[in-house]
Amino acid sequence: MRFLIKLFISVCIIVLCTQIGRKLPTLAGLIAVMPLTGFIVLLWLYGDNRKDPGHCEM
Repeated sequence: MRFLIKLFISVCIIVLCTQIGRKLPTLAGLIAVMPLTGFIVLLWLYGDNRKDPGHCEM
């Protein structure tokens, strides 16, 4: 179920950028690379690795 939620949110962002890109390609590019996308990835990684904090040690 968590995977489907992640997939849905990610697809929504991609579709949003695609729709905006048809009219304003520069704005769509900014949305695609802005920290929002990086923040979502960090949330996914935190949620997946929250139970095993020692997994990310160097």
